[in-house]
Amino acid sequence: QVKAWSKLTLKPSPLKVIPRIHTTSVQVPMSVILYRYDTSPFSIKIDHVLLLKNI
Repeated sequence: QVKAWSKLTLKPSPLKVIPRIHTTSVQVPMSVILYRYDTSPFSIKIDHVLLLKNI
């Protein structure tokens, strides 16, 4: 019974790590896309929004 419990406890842990990797991978391309539009008039608005989110 002890071996069965150890297997059950090990299964949920990888599932919790996978979503964290996906969230970080999504945030990185978003920042790259924002930097590509520095020449657009919306870049100033985006900078203000990013400053507000950081605070």
